[in-house]
Amino acid sequence: MPAMFLIFLELDGRDVLVGGGGAVAESKTKSLLDTGARVTVVAPSIGFAWTHPNDLDNAWFVIAAATRETNRLVATAAEKRHQFVIAVDDKASCSAYGGAVLRRAVGPQLGSSRRNTRLGNSSRGDARRAHGLGHPGDRSPSA
Repeated sequence: MPAMFLIFLELDGRDVLVGGGGAVAESKTKSLLDTGARVTVVAPSIGFAWTHPNDLDNAWFVIAAATRETNRLVATAAEKRHQFVIAVDDKASCSAYGGAVLRRAVGPQLGSSRRNTRLGNSSRGDARRAHGLGHPGDRSPSA
């Protein structure tokens, strides 16, 4: 596996595309809006087939949060346009990986590579507990 280069993106005022309309897409969209990004959401409907690569026009960064098949289509189109993409639940199609963010004044930013997802999840849980935030599955208002 190649080494990863850790990067933080300045998305304030930049176009970001989120493909998908479920809970994961909603969570990603909220986080992106917190950065000041201009977010476009392309949400699937029943029988949805992503067929509009021009939805990617002007996007600096793409998050595909739909079905695995749709995520692969979006990721392939984004790759051809030299756009970084997070394909949720399809790490083989990712060219970028999101980090966990602890919403505190000061806190660690933790990420994981394709092979180290378990380590990233474990580290994120350890960090949450160290900051008194409980277990990773907790949905308390302080998290």
